[in-house]
Amino acid sequence: MPPDTLPLARADLASLPAAQWADLRLALHPSVHLVPVRFPVYALREDFEARGAAGVRAPDAKAPGVVLVWRRQEQVRFRPLPPQEAELLAGPPAR
Repeated sequence: MPPDTLPLARADLASLPAAQWADLRLALHPSVHLVPVRFPVYALREDFEARGAAGVRAPDAKAPGVVLVWRRQEQVRFRPLPPQEAELLAGPPAR
């Protein structure tokens, strides 16, 4: 899929017959990335936006997690993922 692939629309899914849902396999859009992090980078970004560079506090400790990063209309967006959501989006472990 090229990066400019259109995302699946709700109407596309609604048009599928119910019998096809059991075999349906969805994939993340090519612009979506799961980024593993060792520190709470999302909190650091919030501090920076709220108080500027002088207001950014160093993290107390490592806080491993995953940040979901995607592009929408030429703008990069991101959010931290709860552990269960990160695990589900990552898919089954490689064999």
